[in-house]
Amino acid sequence: MTPLAIIRPQPAAARTASLAQETGFDAHPHPMFELGALDWQVPAGPFDAVLISSANALRFGGDQLAGLVDLPAYVVGERTARQARAAGFDVVAEAPDGIASLVERFASGHTNILRLVGADHIAVEPPEGVHLQAVALYESRALPMPEDLAELLCGPSTVLLHSARAAEHFVEQCTAMGLARLNIALACLSPRIAEAAGRGWRAMAVPDETGDAALLECARPLCQSLG
Repeated sequence: MTPLAIIRPQPAAARTASLAQETGFDAHPHPMFELGALDWQVPAGPFDAVLISSANALRFGGDQLAGLVDLPAYVVGERTARQARAAGFDVVAEAPDGIASLVERFASGHTNILRLVGADHIAVEPPEGVHLQAVALYESRALPMPEDLAELLCGPSTVLLHSARAAEHFVEQCTAMGLARLNIALACLSPRIAEAAGRGWRAMAVPDETGDAALLECARPLCQSLG
């Protein structure tokens, strides 16, 4: 099996690598991003609820989150829901399959909702009559490609891409370092990410479902095709 590179930031890279190794991959975490807190304040409300689509919002939210824990929380993902409850939030709904399905479950009366996000986030169209205000709590800072990752990518390899920004940065770094795309296969979490990565790679695949488990199964044939 050819090596599988994971370039998302820590600690997510380590979690993905651990899951990959448990399921038979030759996984290598090489973060090309690092997360950091932003200076933020709770916007003027009042708000009826909060929407949390990433556990990173809880990790980097700081003391300001204490002023929001009395609001009902809509949460994306089981792990984020666990951490939200541990932080004191009352999770009224959670969706394992992404934010799009969650916004359809807003309760009647929750018409002004505060969305806790990173600086790079996907815009979401709320239901009619609902105002969704986003505030950025953290940012993802791009890092140069590590030398050991560049060496790994000189041979047949596969890379997991979890965001369009990661795809764009990865492409830029491959070009800057003169890496041959024909050595590299890409497993992209969504069609939007695949579009951002462009063409010319050894192979490319997109899973039918969201989440790391689906992405890894999508990557498996790519890792097996040459090794």
